[in-house]
Amino acid sequence: MAIIPLDIIDIIVDILSRDDPEELTSVKSLSLACRAFVPACRKRIFASVGLNNHFDEEECEPRHATTAMFYRRLCSTSEISQYVRNIDYSITTDDFTDTTIPLAFEKITRLQRLQFFYYPLDKKTKPKASWDKSSLRVAFCYLFQLASLTKLELFGISNFVLADLSHCVNLEKMRFSNLSTVSTPSPKGIQNTPIKLRSLGIGSNSGSMLSKLSVNLGEPEHIQATKNMVRLCNNLSKFEISVLDPSVDLGDLASLLQPSITTLKKLEFNLHFSGQEEDDPLFNLGEGLEHLGNLEGNTIENIEITVHISEYSDCDRGSRWQSLDRAFQRSKWPQIKHVSLVVMAVFAAQERGFFDDFNDVWWKHLVWLREDAPFSFVFELKNDMVDEL
Repeated sequence: MAIIPLDIIDIIVDILSRDDPEELTSVKSLSLACRAFVPACRKRIFASVGLNNHFDEEECEPRHATTAMFYRRLCSTSEISQYVRNIDYSITTDDFTDTTIPLAFEKITRLQRLQFFYYPLDKKTKPKASWDKSSLRVAFCYLFQLASLTKLELFGISNFVLADLSHCVNLEKMRFSNLSTVSTPSPKGIQNTPIKLRSLGIGSNSGSMLSKLSVNLGEPEHIQATKNMVRLCNNLSKFEISVLDPSVDLGDLASLLQPSITTLKKLEFNLHFSGQEEDDPLFNLGEGLEHLGNLEGNTIENIEITVHISEYSDCDRGSRWQSLDRAFQRSKWPQIKHVSLVVMAVFAAQERGFFDDFNDVWWKHLVWLREDAPFSFVFELKNDMVDEL
Protein backbone atom coordinates (compact mmCIF):
# COMPACT_ATOMS: atom_id res chain seq x y z
CA MET A 1 0.00 0.00 0.00
CA ALA A 2 1.37 3.42 -0.97
CA ILE A 3 2.15 5.82 1.88
CA ILE A 4 -0.09 8.89 1.84
CA PRO A 5 1.70 12.13 2.84
CA LEU A 6 0.54 13.64 6.14
CA ASP A 7 -0.50 16.92 4.54
CA ILE A 8 -2.77 15.04 2.11
CA ILE A 9 -4.31 13.12 5.01
CA ASP A 10 -4.99 16.40 6.80
CA ILE A 11 -6.68 17.82 3.69
CA ILE A 12 -8.90 14.75 3.32
CA VAL A 13 -9.96 14.77 6.97
CA ASP A 14 -10.51 18.52 6.89
CA ILE A 15 -12.85 18.24 3.90
CA LEU A 16 -14.85 15.47 5.58
CA SER A 17 -15.12 17.45 8.82
CA ARG A 18 -16.54 20.47 6.97
CA ASP A 19 -19.24 18.29 5.39
CA ASP A 20 -20.55 17.21 8.80
CA PRO A 21 -19.17 19.60 11.45
CA GLU A 22 -21.63 18.62 14.18
CA GLU A 23 -21.52 14.82 14.27
CA LEU A 24 -18.34 14.20 12.23
CA THR A 25 -19.79 10.86 11.13
CA SER A 26 -17.50 10.46 8.11
CA VAL A 27 -14.40 11.39 10.11
CA LYS A 28 -15.25 8.83 12.77
CA SER A 29 -15.76 6.14 10.12
CA LEU A 30 -12.46 7.02 8.47
CA SER A 31 -10.60 6.67 11.76
CA LEU A 32 -11.77 3.05 11.90
CA ALA A 33 -10.86 2.31 8.28
CA CYS A 34 -7.15 3.03 8.33
CA ARG A 35 -4.64 3.44 11.16
CA ALA A 36 -2.75 6.12 9.24
CA PHE A 37 -5.77 8.41 9.46
CA VAL A 38 -6.29 8.00 13.23
CA PRO A 39 -4.19 10.96 14.51
CA ALA A 40 -5.70 13.43 12.02
CA CYS A 41 -9.22 12.16 12.73
CA ARG A 42 -8.78 12.34 16.50
CA LYS A 43 -7.59 15.92 16.16
CA ARG A 44 -11.01 16.87 14.73
CA ILE A 45 -13.17 14.48 16.75
CA PHE A 46 -11.86 15.58 20.14
CA ALA A 47 -11.27 19.27 19.34
CA SER A 48 -14.69 20.10 20.81
CA VAL A 49 -16.11 18.03 23.65
CA GLY A 50 -19.70 18.26 24.91
CA LEU A 51 -20.26 16.80 28.38
CA ASN A 52 -23.78 15.91 29.55
CA ASN A 53 -25.33 18.18 26.90
CA HIS A 54 -29.04 17.42 26.46
CA PHE A 55 -28.71 15.28 29.61
CA ASP A 56 -31.84 14.08 31.39
CA GLU A 57 -30.92 13.30 34.99
CA GLU A 58 -34.11 11.31 35.47
CA GLU A 59 -33.86 9.11 32.38
CA CYS A 60 -30.02 9.08 32.29
CA GLU A 61 -29.96 9.23 28.51
CA PRO A 62 -27.22 11.66 27.41
CA ARG A 63 -26.80 12.44 23.72
CA HIS A 64 -23.22 13.54 24.38
CA ALA A 65 -20.46 12.07 26.51
CA THR A 66 -20.93 12.08 30.25
CA THR A 67 -18.10 13.11 32.54
CA ALA A 68 -17.62 9.44 33.51
CA MET A 69 -17.30 8.39 29.86
CA PHE A 70 -14.85 11.23 29.19
CA TYR A 71 -12.70 10.21 32.17
CA ARG A 72 -12.58 6.58 31.04
CA ARG A 73 -11.62 7.61 27.51
CA LEU A 74 -8.79 9.83 28.76
CA CYS A 75 -7.48 7.00 30.95
CA SER A 76 -7.55 4.46 28.12
CA THR A 77 -6.28 6.80 25.38
CA SER A 78 -4.32 9.55 27.09
CA GLU A 79 -3.02 11.13 23.87
CA ILE A 80 -6.47 12.52 22.98
CA SER A 81 -6.12 15.07 25.78
CA GLN A 82 -3.72 17.09 23.60
CA TYR A 83 -6.45 17.57 20.98
CA VAL A 84 -9.13 19.08 23.28
CA ARG A 85 -9.61 22.79 22.49
CA ASN A 86 -13.24 23.46 23.46
CA ILE A 87 -15.36 22.07 26.30
CA ASP A 88 -19.10 22.64 26.73
CA TYR A 89 -19.91 21.18 30.11
CA SER A 90 -23.43 20.83 31.51
CA ILE A 91 -22.76 20.07 35.18
CA THR A 92 -24.98 17.49 36.86
CA THR A 93 -25.68 17.50 40.59
CA ASP A 94 -23.56 14.37 41.12
CA ASP A 95 -20.57 16.01 39.41
CA PHE A 96 -20.07 18.37 42.35
CA THR A 97 -18.91 15.45 44.50
CA ASP A 98 -17.24 13.30 41.80
CA THR A 99 -13.53 13.06 42.66
CA THR A 100 -12.57 11.63 39.24
CA ILE A 101 -13.35 14.87 37.40
CA PRO A 102 -10.23 16.72 38.64
CA LEU A 103 -8.16 13.72 37.54
CA ALA A 104 -9.68 13.91 34.05
CA PHE A 105 -9.22 17.66 33.62
CA GLU A 106 -5.60 17.51 34.79
CA LYS A 107 -4.79 15.61 31.59
CA ILE A 108 -5.92 18.52 29.37
CA THR A 109 -3.14 20.93 28.44
CA ARG A 110 -4.22 22.98 25.40
CA LEU A 111 -7.78 24.09 26.13
CA GLN A 112 -8.80 27.36 24.44
CA ARG A 113 -12.48 27.75 25.31
CA LEU A 114 -14.43 26.57 28.35
CA GLN A 115 -18.17 26.85 28.91
CA PHE A 116 -19.84 25.34 31.95
CA PHE A 117 -23.30 25.76 33.40
CA TYR A 118 -25.55 24.22 36.02
CA TYR A 119 -29.34 24.21 35.73
CA PRO A 120 -30.67 21.33 37.86
CA LEU A 121 -34.05 19.79 37.14
CA ASP A 122 -34.88 19.93 40.83
CA LYS A 123 -34.31 23.53 41.95
CA LYS A 124 -34.26 22.44 45.60
CA THR A 125 -30.89 20.73 45.04
CA LYS A 126 -29.13 23.89 43.93
CA PRO A 127 -28.07 25.18 47.40
CA LYS A 128 -26.34 21.82 48.03
CA ALA A 129 -24.40 22.09 44.74
CA SER A 130 -22.08 24.88 45.80
CA TRP A 131 -18.95 25.86 43.88
CA ASP A 132 -16.82 26.82 46.89
CA LYS A 133 -17.25 23.43 48.62
CA SER A 134 -17.03 21.06 45.66
CA SER A 135 -14.24 19.02 44.10
CA LEU A 136 -15.17 20.62 40.78
CA ARG A 137 -13.60 23.85 41.93
CA VAL A 138 -10.13 22.28 42.05
CA ALA A 139 -10.67 20.83 38.57
CA PHE A 140 -11.68 24.13 37.04
CA CYS A 141 -8.94 26.09 38.80
CA TYR A 142 -6.47 23.82 37.06
CA LEU A 143 -8.05 24.63 33.67
CA PHE A 144 -8.08 28.34 34.51
CA GLN A 145 -4.28 28.22 34.82
CA LEU A 146 -3.75 27.00 31.25
CA ALA A 147 -1.96 29.61 29.16
CA SER A 148 -4.01 28.51 26.13
CA LEU A 149 -7.40 29.39 27.72
CA THR A 150 -8.73 32.62 26.15
CA LYS A 151 -12.53 32.27 26.39
CA LEU A 152 -14.61 31.48 29.48
CA GLU A 153 -18.38 31.25 29.87
CA LEU A 154 -20.14 30.28 33.10
CA PHE A 155 -23.83 30.20 33.96
CA GLY A 156 -26.02 29.17 36.90
CA ILE A 157 -23.19 28.69 39.43
CA SER A 158 -23.85 29.22 43.16
CA ASN A 159 -21.15 30.59 45.50
CA PHE A 160 -18.58 31.14 42.77
CA VAL A 161 -15.24 32.39 44.13
CA LEU A 162 -14.19 35.43 42.09
CA ALA A 163 -10.58 35.07 43.26
CA ASP A 164 -10.39 31.84 41.25
CA LEU A 165 -10.40 33.94 38.07
CA SER A 166 -6.96 35.27 39.01
CA HIS A 167 -5.57 32.00 37.64
CA CYS A 168 -6.74 32.89 34.10
CA VAL A 169 -3.45 34.16 32.74
CA ASN A 170 -4.48 34.87 29.12
CA LEU A 171 -8.27 35.28 29.23
CA GLU A 172 -9.60 37.43 26.37
CA LYS A 173 -13.35 37.00 26.61
CA MET A 174 -15.69 36.15 29.46
CA ARG A 175 -19.46 35.76 29.75
CA PHE A 176 -21.46 34.97 32.86
CA SER A 177 -25.09 34.86 33.96
CA ASN A 178 -27.09 33.74 37.03
CA LEU A 179 -23.94 33.79 39.10
CA SER A 180 -23.76 34.24 42.89
CA THR A 181 -20.36 34.87 44.48
CA VAL A 182 -18.52 34.45 47.79
CA SER A 183 -15.06 35.39 49.11
CA THR A 184 -13.04 32.25 49.82
CA PRO A 185 -9.28 31.50 49.61
CA SER A 186 -8.07 29.50 46.60
CA PRO A 187 -7.71 25.71 46.96
CA LYS A 188 -4.45 24.28 48.30
CA GLY A 189 -1.88 23.56 45.63
CA ILE A 190 -3.19 26.31 43.33
CA GLN A 191 -0.96 29.37 43.08
CA ASN A 192 -2.67 32.72 43.60
CA THR A 193 -0.12 35.28 42.44
CA PRO A 194 -1.34 38.76 41.43
CA ILE A 195 -1.03 38.96 37.65
CA LYS A 196 -1.89 41.33 34.85
CA LEU A 197 -4.33 39.59 32.56
CA ARG A 198 -4.87 40.35 28.92
CA SER A 199 -8.61 40.65 29.44
CA LEU A 200 -9.52 40.47 33.09
CA GLY A 201 -7.66 41.32 36.28
CA ILE A 202 -8.42 39.99 39.75
CA GLY A 203 -6.38 41.07 42.76
CA SER A 204 -5.25 44.33 44.36
CA ASN A 205 -2.12 44.67 42.22
CA SER A 206 -3.51 43.55 38.88
CA GLY A 207 -5.07 46.02 36.45
CA SER A 208 -7.55 44.72 33.92
CA MET A 209 -7.17 45.20 30.18
CA LEU A 210 -10.73 43.97 29.54
CA SER A 211 -12.30 46.26 26.93
CA LYS A 212 -15.79 44.75 26.59
CA LEU A 213 -18.11 43.20 29.16
CA SER A 214 -21.67 41.86 28.85
CA VAL A 215 -23.82 40.94 31.85
CA ASN A 216 -27.34 39.60 32.37
CA LEU A 217 -29.02 40.81 35.55
CA GLY A 218 -31.53 38.09 36.33
CA GLU A 219 -31.87 38.89 40.05
CA PRO A 220 -31.16 41.98 42.22
CA GLU A 221 -28.16 40.28 43.89
CA HIS A 222 -26.51 39.97 40.47
CA ILE A 223 -25.80 43.70 40.65
CA GLN A 224 -23.43 43.21 43.58
CA ALA A 225 -21.71 40.31 41.84
CA THR A 226 -21.24 42.55 38.78
CA LYS A 227 -19.85 45.35 40.95
CA ASN A 228 -17.29 42.95 42.43
CA MET A 229 -16.19 42.15 38.90
CA VAL A 230 -16.26 45.66 37.42
CA ARG A 231 -14.46 47.39 40.29
CA LEU A 232 -11.28 45.63 39.18
CA CYS A 233 -11.76 46.53 35.52
CA ASN A 234 -10.29 49.93 34.70
CA ASN A 235 -10.08 49.76 30.92
CA LEU A 236 -13.63 49.03 29.70
CA SER A 237 -14.64 50.77 26.48
CA LYS A 238 -17.98 48.99 25.94
CA PHE A 239 -20.44 47.70 28.51
CA GLU A 240 -23.66 45.78 27.76
CA ILE A 241 -26.37 45.25 30.39
CA SER A 242 -29.43 43.06 29.96
CA VAL A 243 -32.10 43.26 32.69
CA LEU A 244 -34.41 40.26 33.00
CA ASP A 245 -35.95 40.70 36.47
CA PRO A 246 -38.53 43.40 37.39
CA SER A 247 -36.97 43.93 40.82
CA VAL A 248 -33.57 45.01 39.41
CA ASP A 249 -32.86 48.72 40.01
CA LEU A 250 -30.35 50.58 37.80
CA GLY A 251 -30.35 53.73 39.94
CA ASP A 252 -26.82 53.04 41.18
CA LEU A 253 -25.33 52.79 37.70
CA ALA A 254 -22.66 55.40 38.49
CA SER A 255 -21.22 53.30 41.30
CA LEU A 256 -21.18 50.24 39.05
CA LEU A 257 -19.32 51.87 36.15
CA GLN A 258 -17.09 54.36 37.99
CA PRO A 259 -13.91 52.19 37.74
CA SER A 260 -13.93 52.58 33.92
CA ILE A 261 -15.54 56.01 33.61
CA THR A 262 -12.45 57.50 31.94
CA THR A 263 -12.28 54.79 29.24
CA LEU A 264 -15.94 53.89 28.57
CA LYS A 265 -17.16 54.92 25.12
CA LYS A 266 -20.35 52.94 24.58
CA LEU A 267 -23.19 51.64 26.75
CA GLU A 268 -25.90 49.24 25.59
CA PHE A 269 -29.00 48.44 27.64
CA ASN A 270 -31.49 45.67 26.87
CA LEU A 271 -34.40 46.02 29.27
CA HIS A 272 -36.99 43.21 29.28
CA PHE A 273 -40.22 44.53 30.78
CA SER A 274 -43.13 42.27 31.72
CA GLY A 275 -44.74 44.31 34.51
CA GLN A 276 -47.81 46.51 34.84
CA GLU A 277 -48.52 50.22 34.35
CA GLU A 278 -47.37 51.16 37.84
CA ASP A 279 -43.95 49.55 37.26
CA ASP A 280 -40.99 51.38 35.73
CA PRO A 281 -40.23 50.02 32.23
CA LEU A 282 -36.77 51.62 32.47
CA PHE A 283 -35.85 49.95 35.80
CA ASN A 284 -34.87 53.38 37.21
CA LEU A 285 -32.33 53.86 34.42
CA GLY A 286 -33.10 57.57 34.25
CA GLU A 287 -31.78 58.20 37.76
CA GLY A 288 -28.78 56.00 37.10
CA LEU A 289 -27.87 57.89 33.92
CA GLU A 290 -28.28 61.27 35.62
CA HIS A 291 -25.70 60.38 38.28
CA LEU A 292 -23.46 58.70 35.72
CA GLY A 293 -23.42 61.79 33.49
CA ASN A 294 -22.09 63.94 36.33
CA LEU A 295 -19.14 61.68 37.16
CA GLU A 296 -15.79 63.42 36.76
CA GLY A 297 -13.88 62.23 33.70
CA ASN A 298 -16.93 60.82 31.90
CA THR A 299 -15.89 59.86 28.33
CA ILE A 300 -19.07 58.05 27.17
CA GLU A 301 -19.97 58.89 23.57
CA ASN A 302 -22.74 56.48 22.61
CA ILE A 303 -25.71 55.11 24.57
CA GLU A 304 -28.18 52.63 23.07
CA ILE A 305 -31.31 51.69 25.03
CA THR A 306 -33.68 48.95 23.87
CA VAL A 307 -36.84 48.23 25.88
CA HIS A 308 -38.49 44.88 25.12
CA ILE A 309 -42.14 44.93 26.23
CA SER A 310 -43.83 41.56 26.60
CA GLU A 311 -47.21 40.76 25.12
CA TYR A 312 -49.08 40.58 28.41
CA SER A 313 -47.61 43.63 30.15
CA ASP A 314 -49.42 46.93 30.59
CA CYS A 315 -46.55 49.35 30.09
CA ASP A 316 -46.66 52.99 31.18
CA ARG A 317 -46.78 55.41 28.23
CA GLY A 318 -46.41 58.50 30.38
CA SER A 319 -44.16 60.43 32.70
CA ARG A 320 -41.82 57.58 33.66
CA TRP A 321 -40.17 58.00 30.27
CA GLN A 322 -39.50 61.64 31.07
CA SER A 323 -36.79 60.48 33.47
CA LEU A 324 -34.57 59.93 30.41
CA ASP A 325 -35.17 63.51 29.29
CA ARG A 326 -34.18 64.81 32.73
CA ALA A 327 -31.16 62.49 32.94
CA PHE A 328 -29.45 64.12 29.96
CA GLN A 329 -30.76 67.64 30.53
CA ARG A 330 -29.55 67.89 34.15
CA SER A 331 -26.17 66.14 33.81
CA LYS A 332 -22.97 67.07 32.00
CA TRP A 333 -22.20 64.30 29.50
CA PRO A 334 -19.20 66.22 28.09
CA GLN A 335 -18.44 63.81 25.23
CA ILE A 336 -21.82 62.31 24.38
CA LYS A 337 -22.49 62.15 20.62
CA HIS A 338 -25.41 59.78 20.14
CA VAL A 339 -28.31 58.39 22.18
CA SER A 340 -30.96 56.01 20.90
CA LEU A 341 -34.13 54.63 22.45
CA VAL A 342 -35.83 51.67 20.76
CA VAL A 343 -39.10 50.32 22.11
CA MET A 344 -39.85 46.76 21.00
CA ALA A 345 -43.24 45.14 21.52
CA VAL A 346 -44.92 41.97 20.32
CA PHE A 347 -47.65 42.02 17.66
CA ALA A 348 -50.50 41.67 20.13
CA ALA A 349 -49.47 44.93 21.78
CA GLN A 350 -49.94 46.73 18.49
CA GLU A 351 -53.50 45.41 18.25
CA ARG A 352 -54.32 47.13 21.54
CA GLY A 353 -53.29 50.46 20.05
CA PHE A 354 -49.97 50.30 21.81
CA PHE A 355 -47.98 52.09 19.14
CA ASP A 356 -50.53 54.89 18.70
CA ASP A 357 -50.49 55.57 22.44
CA PHE A 358 -46.71 55.53 22.56
CA ASN A 359 -46.48 58.57 20.31
CA ASP A 360 -47.17 60.60 23.47
CA VAL A 361 -43.81 59.50 24.84
CA TRP A 362 -42.08 61.08 21.86
CA TRP A 363 -44.10 64.30 21.74
CA LYS A 364 -44.78 64.97 25.43
CA HIS A 365 -42.06 63.32 27.54
CA LEU A 366 -38.89 63.45 25.44
CA VAL A 367 -39.14 67.10 24.47
CA TRP A 368 -35.60 68.21 25.40
CA LEU A 369 -34.00 65.17 23.76
CA ARG A 370 -36.06 65.74 20.62
CA GLU A 371 -35.62 69.49 20.26
CA ASP A 372 -32.68 70.82 22.30
CA ALA A 373 -30.16 68.02 22.84
CA PRO A 374 -26.67 68.98 21.55
CA PHE A 375 -26.18 65.41 20.33
CA SER A 376 -27.96 63.01 17.99
CA PHE A 377 -31.08 61.37 19.46
CA VAL A 378 -33.06 58.62 17.74
CA PHE A 379 -36.40 57.24 18.94
CA GLU A 380 -37.95 54.15 17.29
CA LEU A 381 -40.99 51.97 17.82
CA LYS A 382 -40.58 48.43 16.53
CA ASN A 383 -42.38 45.13 16.62
CA ASP A 384 -40.62 41.98 17.79
CA MET A 385 -42.41 39.96 15.10
CA VAL A 386 -41.77 42.49 12.30
CA ASP A 387 -38.46 44.20 11.60
CA GLU A 388 -39.91 47.67 11.57
CA LEU A 389 -43.32 49.31 11.42
